[in-house]
Amino acid sequence: MYLAAVGRVGDSLTELGRARELDAGSPIVNTNFGWSLLYARRSPQAVDQFRQTVQLDPNYVSARWGLGVAYAQESLYSEAIAELKQAVALSDGSPALLGHLGYAYGRSGATAAATKTIAELRKLAERQYVPSSAVALVYAGMENKAMTLEWLERAYQEHDFSLVFIQVAPWFESVRGEPRFQKLLRDMQLATRSAQ
Repeated sequence: MYLAAVGRVGDSLTELGRARELDAGSPIVNTNFGWSLLYARRSPQAVDQFRQTVQLDPNYVSARWGLGVAYAQESLYSEAIAELKQAVALSDGSPALLGHLGYAYGRSGATAAATKTIAELRKLAERQYVPSSAVALVYAGMENKAMTLEWLERAYQEHDFSLVFIQVAPWFESVRGEPRFQKLLRDMQLATRSAQ
């Protein structure tokens, strides 16, 4: 996953392919392979990979999460929302998963549901840590570039872990060319690394 995070997605898939040969039934290995397929912009294969992983363990949160995200990348929004709702329930309301659910709502045109998700995340933040990237995700789904960038900058200031994948995350594609996004990559020392 480190290789994927630094833009060496092809190498990541090679290593995860080897890991799958060694332990074909591992939900973690299979899920990580699915995430790397998403980072490689191979979402149809990611859907298949996550479906297979869910069959290995129907209650494996990360596989359900990945399947929902992969469906969203394929514009299968009703499937994405159903899968992400299940993942949120299995995770006891993980803010990161709520962010992806809000993203799917936004992409599907369900603006009221996306806005409600932002309100849920902000209310949740009153009693626990909520990564700013989760809110940024929802705004990205609603195609609000200014707010997406504002919340990504907050995420950078708080050292939000999920930003390690910002260089390869397809859900932030709409802001990738923005000067503020490019500055964020430079600040994180990611701008000089190339994807493979």
